[in-house]
Amino acid sequence: MMKPIEEQNHYEILELPSNARLEDIQRAYPLVRAAYEDESLAIYSVFGRDESEMIRQRVDAAYRVLIDGEARRRYDEQIGLAPGVYTAQETAVAVDSEPSEPVVGIARALREIDEDEGSGDWDGAKLRRARMHRGIELERISEITRINLTYLRAIEENAHRELPAPVYTRGFVTAYARTIAVDPHRVAESYMTKFEEVRSDRRRKRLLSSRR
Repeated sequence: MMKPIEEQNHYEILELPSNARLEDIQRAYPLVRAAYEDESLAIYSVFGRDESEMIRQRVDAAYRVLIDGEARRRYDEQIGLAPGVYTAQETAVAVDSEPSEPVVGIARALREIDEDEGSGDWDGAKLRRARMHRGIELERISEITRINLTYLRAIEENAHRELPAPVYTRGFVTAYARTIAVDPHRVAESYMTKFEEVRSDRRRKRLLSSRR
């Protein structure tokens, strides 16, 4: 019988073994989190909105700890796990030593990515970086959202001409962002601002051309 979410450790929350690799954690996080979104059919009749939000916070906290080699080492000690080997690029952390330079580099890179995601505008290239950081294939996003791959590629390539009407494009961008666990409202607002600018500029050019 599954333990209540309050009693689960970080590994159990992300449905991972305690020796999970960094890439496994990156793949598991958005999939587990997506299952507890308010719109998810999986929780529609099981959890209320407040409970779903609490679970998402637990999932986020688990992810933050487990992707950081040093934080994970301390957490494993706290819950009584034996020293683990955390393989991102065949790097390891020993329980009685400082993190190796590769692990420090990975943690630093992840923090820089988090900072990048927390600031600035969102375009297709930034969405693609966020997706790749999490180790998610575009095909998997298509499976989860049921959005045609052609549109997902167009979103990442900022190929606005190949995208449908704004109301549909906004929905696609929102679903994409939600699936990779970034703020869907902020991403959609940012992406659609540029989308509308490009569309307006194109209409203006057509109008000027027709008057000549």
